[in-house]
Amino acid sequence: MEKGVAAKKEITFETELFGFKTFLIYVEPVFSKAGETIGVNYMGMEITDQVRKRERMAKLREEIAVQKAKETELNKTIHITEETMRAKQMLATMSHEIRSPLSGVVSMAEILTTTKLDKEQRQLLDVMISSGDLVLQLINDILDLSKVES
Repeated sequence: MEKGVAAKKEITFETELFGFKTFLIYVEPVFSKAGETIGVNYMGMEITDQVRKRERMAKLREEIAVQKAKETELNKTIHITEETMRAKQMLATMSHEIRSPLSGVVSMAEILTTTKLDKEQRQLLDVMISSGDLVLQLINDILDLSKVES
């Protein structure tokens, strides 16, 4: 106890008969009319149950915080999964929408190869068909990948 200042402290004892017991000890000085310390008032109170309740509450708060953190992480994972699924669906939809007109263009180019063309026109048409087939293959691969991952 600092000189002239009241103090309180929790003290835990272990006894053979009762196990661990916690006490709150309160000490305060007693002053004379002249302001001199002439004695000490003290009080002791057994607070084992209150301390155990306080410790249980602290543990519960910690468990709740851990549970909330897990819930937050789960919600993030769900959100990411939903966003990924939407992106894959959009990619699949776009791929289907691109594939149909591109197939039409490649088919028309193949039909053009049956017409009378000079050498340069035939080379350009062959490049067009080859490029179109590559893009169609890429789109098919994307569609296959989106089917496998969903």
